[in-house]
Amino acid sequence: MTEDELTSLTSTILTQHPGVDANALNAFYGRTPEQLSQTLIQLVGLDAEQVNERFTDFMQTNALTYKQIQFLNQLKSLICRNGRIKMADLYEGQFERLTNGEGLDIFCGDKADQLEALIEPFLLPQ
Repeated sequence: MTEDELTSLTSTILTQHPGVDANALNAFYGRTPEQLSQTLIQLVGLDAEQVNERFTDFMQTNALTYKQIQFLNQLKSLICRNGRIKMADLYEGQFERLTNGEGLDIFCGDKADQLEALIEPFLLPQ
């Protein structure tokens, strides 16, 4: 789902479908009514092409190791599925196993800074 589609869908649900209870959806997902768009992203995911486009330049302009490429592919997949992520996610689960607990720290210097800026729009507020 693209950002424009998300905005349109959120607006449509709130204005044209009063029978859809945003409070019930958000209560199920542990969110406030103002976070309906996050609930929708979790339900339908983000557009994989848009997520891939966001990472393409970074992946093409940096010399990356195989492990870093795997990390980025897993990160793109996670973002597509969930829409938003926590920075802590990058140090847990699949990322912890791949990087032996290093997480985002497998990227050094400028690469780390560039990647953090790249994923910032996908981060959940702390």
